[in-house]
Amino acid sequence: MTTDGTFGTIAENATVRDGFTLIETPHGTRQVPDPNDPRWGHRVIRYFSSEAERGRLNERVEQSWGHVHADSVFVAGIGNHWKPGVWEHVTNMVNTANDHGLRVTLEEIMDRCQSPYDALGAMRNEATLKAMEGYEWLCMVDNDVYPHPETLVRLVSRGLNVIAPYVVEPSSGKPLHGPHRQRWSGIQQVKWNVLSMILFRTSVFRSTGTEFWNNAIGADEGYHYQKLWHYGHIAYVDTEVDLRVGGDPTYPLATLRLEKDEHDDFWNKRRESFLQMPDRRPIDPNNPRVTEIGEYLPYLDPQTPSAVNSDPSRNGMPDGSQSRRNGNSDPLSVERLAGLRELVSNVT
Repeated sequence: MTTDGTFGTIAENATVRDGFTLIETPHGTRQVPDPNDPRWGHRVIRYFSSEAERGRLNERVEQSWGHVHADSVFVAGIGNHWKPGVWEHVTNMVNTANDHGLRVTLEEIMDRCQSPYDALGAMRNEATLKAMEGYEWLCMVDNDVYPHPETLVRLVSRGLNVIAPYVVEPSSGKPLHGPHRQRWSGIQQVKWNVLSMILFRTSVFRSTGTEFWNNAIGADEGYHYQKLWHYGHIAYVDTEVDLRVGGDPTYPLATLRLEKDEHDDFWNKRRESFLQMPDRRPIDPNNPRVTEIGEYLPYLDPQTPSAVNSDPSRNGMPDGSQSRRNGNSDPLSVERLAGLRELVSNVT
């Protein structure tokens, strides 16, 4: 026999009747809910836009706590001054994450700087505000990064509140985090990390507030990572996820040590670069996955009139792989295509 401290003694051969178990107590026979009857369970009804989304949520609730959109990601481009080829790499990464069942949005944050870099904090705060409107993750990407298609998927899969890929300075090969961690040594805690690409769980900003980011002139990575530590957040780098960047970091305060002519020339070149047209062209000029204004979008089907150069013999993917968007097998492709076209056409 087993004993229930609340209801009394439940016999191993207790009588079960219409969802109730009969038990004997000092005051006589009582009936309590039968825990083996599924009718006593608590119901959760959810609707999903795809089987991938259903699978991701079911996996989540078995191991952790749910979310209105499990592993939804707001990817914020900090500005739209894309280096050549960067737009294609970033959009391929976003598209791949979507194919893995993550609900992803990519948005370029408007450049609010009067002079180069002087309002980056305001731009990052805006990205934080947007991400906290229902997303679980915020991924910030600079305009000079070349992520692998699987980069975002891999970082999200780690499940850590603050994590970044492994970045080295192109000119020297020096790791851009501290203390330096050995490449291919798994996930490592760091004191600070370059902000070229970083992934946050948006709940981090419930403690820090949405005005977490200060502007870049003086408020560098070390300053912000110290603030994260103050609020109890530990930062990590995934040494097995490489991220190539297009150039060495800019250190605004270091320009104060330059001669006046060098200082002025440095900032004038930065201003000129920010006045150039956003470069969203494909890496391969013959890639058919482009809009009517020549901008690359990875989900475009080259077999449809939506692409400028409709060549059915091309798949248009950078690695030569077959696109999952070919044909009409994806029931969401038409809806997604229409929505994203509208987004692109309304960007100013």
